[in-house]
Amino acid sequence: MDALKLRGVLFAILGLASVAAAVRTTRFNFLAIAAGLLFFLLAATSLSNAGRIAASMRHVVGKAVRVQIWGEALPTAGASLIVHSILAASAGLLLFLKAPPDGPRMILKVAQPTSWRLEGGNLEIDAARYVSFRGVKKRKITGKPALSLTIVA
Repeated sequence: MDALKLRGVLFAILGLASVAAAVRTTRFNFLAIAAGLLFFLLAATSLSNAGRIAASMRHVVGKAVRVQIWGEALPTAGASLIVHSILAASAGLLLFLKAPPDGPRMILKVAQPTSWRLEGGNLEIDAARYVSFRGVKKRKITGKPALSLTIVA
């Protein structure tokens, strides 16, 4: 069992323990329920494809990349973007990008990524429920990968 799965199972057990504690006591049941929900969110993140992708892509942070959504380049002024950070929240993958040198931070969200591959540091996600950039969902194009991220420097 890999480390992410083990962490996910551990968070799920802690979530169940928190819910059990909430049922058994009336004094701090709100805190126990809140802790249980947090542990379940952490378990879902650890066990999801988004969690695996985020863990695999740590090396890309700080590097210049080219990004395509459904086969189309992102609508940005520059040719490349800098990866500011990558994180997963439940089944969603969030990439925080910025235009060099000190452009604003932009959010790229990949909801429920399914099949993906990482080759030479480059990421390709074949399918996702949807992809949004700066809060706008992008139109899905059949036969094109949901996201292609290529390191340029």
